[in-house]
Amino acid sequence: MSNSTLAEGAQGSSRLYRAVWRWHFYAGLFVVPFLLMLALTGTYMMLYSKLSNEMGWVPQVSTSGTALSVSTQAKAALAAVPGGSLATYVAPEAADRPAFFEIGKDGSYFHVAVDPYTGSVLESHDSATTSRALAEKIHGTFLLGTFGDRLIEVAASLSIIMTVTGVVLWWPRGS
Repeated sequence: MSNSTLAEGAQGSSRLYRAVWRWHFYAGLFVVPFLLMLALTGTYMMLYSKLSNEMGWVPQVSTSGTALSVSTQAKAALAAVPGGSLATYVAPEAADRPAFFEIGKDGSYFHVAVDPYTGSVLESHDSATTSRALAEKIHGTFLLGTFGDRLIEVAASLSIIMTVTGVVLWWPRGS
């Protein structure tokens, strides 16, 4: 092989390397802010789920006797949201945790926590106003609706490009 052929091959390899590096760099500029936000909101939702559930954060209840029937607890939850209808029941995760009910009313949903032993309502709030619901909206759409969802999909696609170009850049080259 002649020296000119080797020089042309090295020059072509160098051009390819620079092109791959540019793809990696520009994809990273777009992807990294999305990945950081997804990591932060995902971490928050994960930690929140360890401390409570999607329905909300409420204090522990004292275990006193036997739990009331679910229908009795549901009546107490429905009384907290007059005119609402029962949508979801979430059984207590442990003996010292409340039962949760999701009550639908006028297109909104309310989370109601009920002490399973006394039937008293511990907390009632609109499900869309919790910090976890906000984190989930940011995580899913960046508060931009369908447009934000599409941006996240583009970022996911570009992260594949980042991975492939990262492997190409990492792979050992000949001298």
